[in-house]
Amino acid sequence: MLLEAFLGQLRRAVIPGVHAGVRTDNLAAMRFFERHGFQELSRVPLMRRDDGLLLLAAVLGLRLNGEE
Repeated sequence: MLLEAFLGQLRRAVIPGVHAGVRTDNLAAMRFFERHGFQELSRVPLMRRDDGLLLLAAVLGLRLNGEE
């Protein structure tokens, strides 16, 4: 609901698109944004954990106002 309200405001302001960043291991967040039409654009290094594992962030994007 909050996201839909925000996206509605962006559309009314004729904003062409929006991005979101999500850790790739946060599957619930990834699915949430995908359900709202966001597509993964890229993955970028985010941080290295103490055990050496490199965490990634997915950059997600959504085009607004029907622009291609």
